[in-house]
Amino acid sequence: MKLNQIIENAKINTSEFTGMPINSLTGMTRDPETKNLRLEIELLEKRGIPDSMDLLGIYEVLVDEEGDICELSRTGMRKRGDTSIEQIEEY
Repeated sequence: MKLNQIIENAKINTSEFTGMPINSLTGMTRDPETKNLRLEIELLEKRGIPDSMDLLGIYEVLVDEEGDICELSRTGMRKRGDTSIEQIEEY
């Protein structure tokens, strides 16, 4: 499967799994051993008025070569109009 197809499958699966629409793909790395991709995806968690007040969750998504989700975790969030990201503390 080609890289763009894997990413598209991952975006669709993430949106369906969380029930939230994808805002953007902001980062990607590939594990050289497993060939899994680690994607950073922004999801629209809550709409605001005006749009600059939308809340975006930043998620780290690990996917296999078919675009199936292996891991999913929220790592931060921000308002659409903000440039800084509020980091989520780990338990």
